[in-house]
Amino acid sequence: GVLHIDWSAPLQWLQNKDRPLVIVDNKVLKRYPGDGDLLISLEELKRVVSNSEYSDYRAKLSNVQGVYEIYSTEVGKTYIGSATGEEGVLGRWKNYAETGHGGNKYLKGLDYSKFLFSFRKTYPMGTLSEEVVHREYLEMEKSGTRVSGLN
Repeated sequence: GVLHIDWSAPLQWLQNKDRPLVIVDNKVLKRYPGDGDLLISLEELKRVVSNSEYSDYRAKLSNVQGVYEIYSTEVGKTYIGSATGEEGVLGRWKNYAETGHGGNKYLKGLDYSKFLFSFRKTYPMGTLSEEVVHREYLEMEKSGTRVSGLN
């Protein structure tokens, strides 16, 4: 759980040692694992977008652009995409959280609950979108997702 302590009057804390502590919620904050270790399901992505426990994830994902992978464990194939908008990767991934397919025709009709999201490469906000998109196409070529994947 999370313990909130009001330190607005520290001298009172020293003088009154019997002051009660109150736990105001029992939410556990989820820490962002780092770009290279991120691997989340669509269900967890929905929680990232909507739950306060994932504020660390939202802070990170809204401050990077990137090339990402969606792997379907149902069909064993990969989709590679990129995110360069104002809200960073979070803005793009919100669309997946809402629709499951994010508007991608080859993802429609698949079991969205079998999707796993991860990064191929991240970039700081402000990186030229052409650089990010160039990397997206390079990753598609390297992994063959246009021929045997979901691109």
